[in-house]
Amino acid sequence: MMKRQLDQIENFISISKEQTEEINKLGWSNLKQYTTLEETKRYIEEHRKPTLSYEEALRQVQLESNF
Repeated sequence: MMKRQLDQIENFISISKEQTEEINKLGWSNLKQYTTLEETKRYIEEHRKPTLSYEEALRQVQLESNF
């Protein structure tokens, strides 16, 4: 049983290496983009939908449920 597990792990590592090599051949390694926490927060704030008031939310629910 342990032999089979080791074989599976070895196979997984081999496949992972092959996939990484293929990605690097395609030039995708340059696509990595790291962001800071501040950049992430700024992105969220810029793309966040405006907060609805109770009346607006109620109106939207009524329209969607055909009241």
